Amino acid sequence: MNPLDFKTNEELTGFFRCKKTELSCMEQPQTFLRQLRDHGLIPEDKYKKVIKTKIKQRRVDGVYEVLDWLETTRPENISAFWRCVFEDHILQQYPILRDMRERLLGKSSTSSGKLSEKKETMEAKEGKGVKRRKIEDGSKAENLEETESSKEEEKLGTSRCWPPFKESKTEENWLVVCGVKKGLLYRDKLARGEKCILADQRWFYPFEFEEYGGKKTSRNWKISIRYQNKTLHRLIQRLRPKSKNQAEVSTSGSKSKRQLEEARESSAGGAAAHDRGDGVKNPSQFGGNRLAVTCGSARGILHKDRFATGLLGKCIRMEDKWVTPVDFLKEDPTLGDIDWMSRILCLGVPLSDLLKKKVLHFHQLQCDCRLCTSKAQTLQDQNNDDDCFICDVPGCLLCCDQCPRAFHFECHVPAVNRTVDYRDKWICTYCVLKNTQGWRHPCKMTLQIALESPISARLLDCQYLLLCLYKEDREKVFKSDSQRLASSKVQEPMWLDKIAEKLQSKSYSTVGQFFSDVHLMFRNQGKCFAKLGTKLTSLFEEEFRKVFFIHP
Repeated sequence: MNPLDFKTNEELTGFFRCKKTELSCMEQPQTFLRQLRDHGLIPEDKYKKVIKTKIKQRRVDGVYEVLDWLETTRPENISAFWRCVFEDHILQQYPILRDMRERLLGKSSTSSGKLSEKKETMEAKEGKGVKRRKIEDGSKAENLEETESSKEEEKLGTSRCWPPFKESKTEENWLVVCGVKKGLLYRDKLARGEKCILADQRWFYPFEFEEYGGKKTSRNWKISIRYQNKTLHRLIQRLRPKSKNQAEVSTSGSKSKRQLEEARESSAGGAAAHDRGDGVKNPSQFGGNRLAVTCGSARGILHKDRFATGLLGKCIRMEDKWVTPVDFLKEDPTLGDIDWMSRILCLGVPLSDLLKKKVLHFHQLQCDCRLCTSKAQTLQDQNNDDDCFICDVPGCLLCCDQCPRAFHFECHVPAVNRTVDYRDKWICTYCVLKNTQGWRHPCKMTLQIALESPISARLLDCQYLLLCLYKEDREKVFKSDSQRLASSKVQEPMWLDKIAEKLQSKSYSTVGQFFSDVHLMFRNQGKCFAKLGTKLTSLFEEEFRKVFFIHP
């Protein structure tokens, strides 16, 4: 579907009216005018009149007169005008039209993608706290190898005879390999978006199996996971449906073919639901402000209140950054330069369907809100969360300059002094720990040695552990000395705020004392909070072993 289909005639005409002057000033408009003439949008006499003009200013006036004539006498052709000038060969010659296309459609082309990447690089140099994208060497090399292989196959063309791979027509499962692990991929489960790979008596999603096989840095399971020494991406491409003149499918084999097709479309981006017209059957499924979305191997959370267009409004929160829909599409390099609206899925439904059902709304073309602005400071603000990372509530927030997280002054551990000027740079506890963990305490230790460690040497680790507990305790059951403790006869009450205060005031001398108070807090829990207490206890012990490098 052409993205222009989502624009009304009023929107397209309004955008045309605003851009007439800008269009008339383009350099070397001959090809532009010839395109309009060839598509029957302007008559031959008007085309020749402008082409014969040698004086630049008169040529500018002539182009404007042609555009004005088109608007006043043939307003029904405005939609055809935009389709005509957004063809690839015209976009390659006129950067001004590429910019207009991005603004109008919020969709990236190959050329515009390069311009966008250049713009991001400039912002990274100028703006405070703007992160640069890093690529692991291993992933880079592996992807390069696959890319070169694909290019070689493209050169050979359709005449190349593919070596047959051993597959029975009735075989519904594939024995796949990823790194050092082998598993059985169930194609019917893959088509339904379920955990589909069985390995070592455990079920995995493809991206989980990639990590299980030691290929986490690749972040592209379609290339990391292989079947008979062929990537899943290549097999998915081969399973595209044949044209009618290539093959006819018997009735007995139709079910198997449909399952193969559904598996291909689900793993390639899940456009099958859109093509079959399944669409949004129950809009209530998409209520709330946050929607879990996928695009190939990429995953994130789309915030409706941040959505503007494909290129405007960083509305998808990934693990370590905010991205626009177009940038989210680029997270899976196998998808290439295609329509983000059909490839980004929510519960298996493409965003194009959510736009049709008004679950999501495009901003107006002339919108000047904070999401659609080009101001550097506003664009930089979109790199951080709008809600506190700990309590998930908006307010006066302090933004980390190294990650997307933002915090209330009192929610961060250690608590942040409001009187200090943090405009230069501020980094949260999560990032400080991540930056220093490798060289501060590189050696593994036993639990006993960790508990005997002086608290002054492991203060940062304890602060991180408290942040983990605060964040997971969403109902604030363990946060303060609440009625939970007052109503029970607890001899030694303990709660998170008290532990944080003791940590801040240096009341602990060893890590063991801090460790004991946390477990005391969980032992004091009532039956009503036993489930939450067990969950937090498990989280605390797991994170404790990680940050202290505890070995059995």
